[in-house]
Amino acid sequence: MSAAEVADHIRQFAIAYPTVVDDDHAIRKRFGVRFVPEVIVTAGGRGATIDPLAFLYRGRIDDQYPERGSRRPSATTHDLNDALRDITQGRAPAARVTTPVGCVLEP
Repeated sequence: MSAAEVADHIRQFAIAYPTVVDDDHAIRKRFGVRFVPEVIVTAGGRGATIDPLAFLYRGRIDDQYPERGSRRPSATTHDLNDALRDITQGRAPAARVTTPVGCVLEP
């Protein structure tokens, strides 16, 4: 996806959070991202030194796609939302790791 396509997507969906296009795959390699989509929540901010193994949550966004090629009408479990709720309330997520479902990224 080009930077222009990403910018269009951000406008179309009114995305207000920071986004990055990882053209050189540095972020993917640093955090060991294996699937699209796969979420990794870390502590820290821009410019912070972040240990890629010290994540707060890693895995899927929700269970709308229980397996590749299979889709539910809507998600029944909202893993990322639940993890973010726990984190913002000062608790460790009930599920720190879930298995993402998506396309495997080749090395």
